[in-house]
Amino acid sequence: MLGKYKNLIFAGIFGLGIAMLLSLFAWIGSFEIFQLKLTNLLQGKAPVSSEIVIVAVDETTSAVENGLGDPRAWSYLNYGQVYSYISQFQPKVIGIDFFFQFPRDDIGDAAFGSTLKEGPPTVLIYPMNASLYEEKNGYYIQTLDDIRNNLPIKKVLDAPNVTLATALVFSDTDQVRRQMPSLIYDESHGRFYENFAFAIAREALQLMQVPLEPDITPNEYNMSPNGPNIPLENGKMHINYATHPFHSSLPESISYQRVSFLDVYNQQIENPQALFKDKIVLIGPSALLFADSYTVPTSSEFKMDGVEIQANAIQTILEERFLVPMNLAQSIALIFVLALVSAIVFMYLPILWSLVYLFGVGLVYALLTPFFFSRGLIVDMIHPYLALLATFVVVFLYRYFTEFKEKMVLKSAFSKYVNPTVAQQIVENAGKLHLGGEARNMTVLFTDIRGFTSISEKLKPESLVTLLNEYLSAMSNVIMAEGGTVDKFEGDAIMAFFGAPLDQTDHAIRACNSALKMSQALGELYQIWRAAPPLPGGEQRPLIDFRCGIHTGDAIVGNVGSSNRLEYTAIGDTINLGSRLEGANKKYGTRIMVSEDTYNSVKDHFEMRELDVIRVVGKEKPIQTFELLHFKNRLDENTAQLLRHYHEGIALYKQRNFANALQKFEEILKQFPDDGPSKLYFQRCQVLKDFPPGEDWDGVFEMSSK
Repeated sequence: MLGKYKNLIFAGIFGLGIAMLLSLFAWIGSFEIFQLKLTNLLQGKAPVSSEIVIVAVDETTSAVENGLGDPRAWSYLNYGQVYSYISQFQPKVIGIDFFFQFPRDDIGDAAFGSTLKEGPPTVLIYPMNASLYEEKNGYYIQTLDDIRNNLPIKKVLDAPNVTLATALVFSDTDQVRRQMPSLIYDESHGRFYENFAFAIAREALQLMQVPLEPDITPNEYNMSPNGPNIPLENGKMHINYATHPFHSSLPESISYQRVSFLDVYNQQIENPQALFKDKIVLIGPSALLFADSYTVPTSSEFKMDGVEIQANAIQTILEERFLVPMNLAQSIALIFVLALVSAIVFMYLPILWSLVYLFGVGLVYALLTPFFFSRGLIVDMIHPYLALLATFVVVFLYRYFTEFKEKMVLKSAFSKYVNPTVAQQIVENAGKLHLGGEARNMTVLFTDIRGFTSISEKLKPESLVTLLNEYLSAMSNVIMAEGGTVDKFEGDAIMAFFGAPLDQTDHAIRACNSALKMSQALGELYQIWRAAPPLPGGEQRPLIDFRCGIHTGDAIVGNVGSSNRLEYTAIGDTINLGSRLEGANKKYGTRIMVSEDTYNSVKDHFEMRELDVIRVVGKEKPIQTFELLHFKNRLDENTAQLLRHYHEGIALYKQRNFANALQKFEEILKQFPDDGPSKLYFQRCQVLKDFPPGEDWDGVFEMSSK
């Protein structure tokens, strides 16, 4: 029972082990940096919102010549003038990303405060340094003193159109800014303040003010009953960046509409009505002296201004393009499913299809990742791939040291008998292979070099070995190319069979193909030998020929031998008869003799002629034999003429009309003096004409030798 399910059990063990290990890695965040870097590649794909306009205090604005100089020395009247100009075009909301923490001059401070009271909904930065996270309630706490008392514009704090907010954006472990808290609780003031982007979005959406007890949890912030529910991770919203950092060398289309603070100050804006009306206008620092630029997911060589980060966060909220990372439980569940399923797949599929599965599943997951991202889910982009790869490696290491190693031994063994393609099929179908011995219907082929004894006597041993190696290599290559199994070499003889170890329904055809192609290969070998140097003993290579016997029938095939030495071979009467047919060629002067069983299987594919009914040594039952001549419809006209006359002579012979048969074979030999079967029948008819057989004559010829 265990053996039957062994691979399945091991697949489960491997899958569970890998899943548990990777789940531990996911829990401790071992690959967090890699996950963050891959997530970066998904950002910056959305269209940039046309509702947001940035008024940047840039290098042009802070220039000493033709600019307004260092903004840190400005009177707040400069901000007031720009704010007043923008306000007249009725923007939806104005956000000012500057700390007005220290007084500049009483007149400018007061004037700026008065200007703010008369403007549209406005959000000002409230400088806080919240660092304590209230995990249970999902918000951050400001523990410092009430900084509001230091604000020079505190006169506007109670104005209905002015909202104070913080501007916190947190960096991840790779120092990239991706998240911002939604709410800050100011202990000194006893109330909640939203982050800058949330406060501006609230004004843009015309939602009610932040309640005293906001609806917030560590995983969700409900801005208002009719506002968006914002998913959070530990009280922070993931910013879904739509833009790349602004830079003058980059196309404007990849960032928000932007104008210089100086151009607004000088009222040199083309069509300000179209630029500002019903827009979210953010006034913020951009010049290098502010040191207010940061690395974000869409950064390459440039950092992003803080005000532009806030713009991306605002767009995230307004368009509800929220991002939620796959939580630990989801990631672990995915790891377990992938590891277990993949372990089973890799355990049973061939390595090629396993690679297709490995890369296919990886590719599908890679294609689905941006799809899920576009719908707000940041999937685990590390552990699923590790689960696939680790499972593949572990399972195939196991298979190598068990199944594959056995298959390689099996393939190496069978490669000596059959061609590589058949050997591979044997390996892939090893479960169907019964190596202990089984009955098979198959075709056996025996060949022997004609006159080998006299040839060997004329050659030195080293020359004889070289000649045999060249001949046997060429002949065995033909057999294996036809899917045959070379059983053994016995001196100059070759024994091969077809139909084992794998089933071959056309084994008889393959055997006959081999015999004819061996004749062709021998002719090609002659050409090579003519141009080859002498044999090692100095002799020229003799032109040799072979005889072949083919028989189809049932035989036992498998590993035969002793406990110390086994040989994959075939045994039985079928094998013996094939060997006898090879020897019978001597009597008939033929090259390839086949049995009636083989003839009946291949007669539609080859040109044959009937030879005789013979009883070989060791067999009681006579068999009909045929000569294999050529592939179907490939005979030349002379041979076709020979066969017509020959069959006429055989018909007369069977009718006991020996005199007329003798005359027919005599006519054949006049035109074809070397035709062996006609010679034999001519000689028989000479005898039988004068000494006719008895009434019980059955035409069977007794073979007196092997």
